[in-house]
Amino acid sequence: MPKHDLLFGLFGLSYYESDFVVQHKLLKREMSDYKDFLYGLKSKWTDKKKEEFFRKHINSTVEDADSYLFSCEKLIMYIEEARKLKEI
Repeated sequence: MPKHDLLFGLFGLSYYESDFVVQHKLLKREMSDYKDFLYGLKSKWTDKKKEEFFRKHINSTVEDADSYLFSCEKLIMYIEEARKLKEI
């Protein structure tokens, strides 16, 4: 049995992964792109007021988003375990 379905394999997604897992991976990838963009901006900001804004608002918001993604990952894991228990 192949590991990847042709359609899913083109996008690097496993045929056997649930929608939750696939969506979470895409969201993590998108969040990583946003963080790269934000931290790229930060390096261009030499003004103290802009640096303070970044430290005060952007850093804490990015930390919140990372925490949310981690919690989602745990929830997905528990949902998958519950599905397996239901099948038994």
